[in-house]
Amino acid sequence: MANFRKLWVNENTGQLQQDDTNAGPVVLAPFRQYTTVPLQVVLLEPTPGDLIGTYTRLDVSNISLKVSFNDTVDDLTPLAQQTSWTKDTSNNTFQGTVALNTAAMNSYIDADTKALWMEVEWTEGGARSKPLTVAVQIRRSVTQITSTSPNPSNEYYTKSESHGVFIGRRLGPGEQMTFESQDESHERILGVDNDGNAIDFIT
Repeated sequence: MANFRKLWVNENTGQLQQDDTNAGPVVLAPFRQYTTVPLQVVLLEPTPGDLIGTYTRLDVSNISLKVSFNDTVDDLTPLAQQTSWTKDTSNNTFQGTVALNTAAMNSYIDADTKALWMEVEWTEGGARSKPLTVAVQIRRSVTQITSTSPNPSNEYYTKSESHGVFIGRRLGPGEQMTFESQDESHERILGVDNDGNAIDFIT
């Protein structure tokens, strides 16, 4: 599995932050068409009674998570969604993947870059929270997932070109081999005449 995109979701501010201790803003890199995105989600809240701005991870033992992508808000049918996550109760994280290769998502992407909403929602018993709704982008893929790689074009020498480049095992009637000196000032020509005499001279 590829590295997870780690999302630290601040329950109090409704924003993404850098990590457990740094509440600095985060801008997500664009997502890609046809991909399956591995995510790790951490839900944070301010540490009770702490005035210096530290954060505590929510206990995920009884929490269910949902991550959705959509082109509009307040919609019953998101373009992509994941409701099944693996919980790490020791570290209080959720891990899972969101498949963006859905028919609805592919139909929506009709330009090189499209805007999306990403929402993180969790429930615990009768309680429900939507701590994050953030604008993101998705970019069109260069190829479709069923595309095939093109074969390189074959290139062939003509008969004359082949004779000019390669020394054949048998030359044609009347053909001779020419060898050129390094400084291109002299040539040695080899062949045979019609009486069977060797042709071997230097010019």
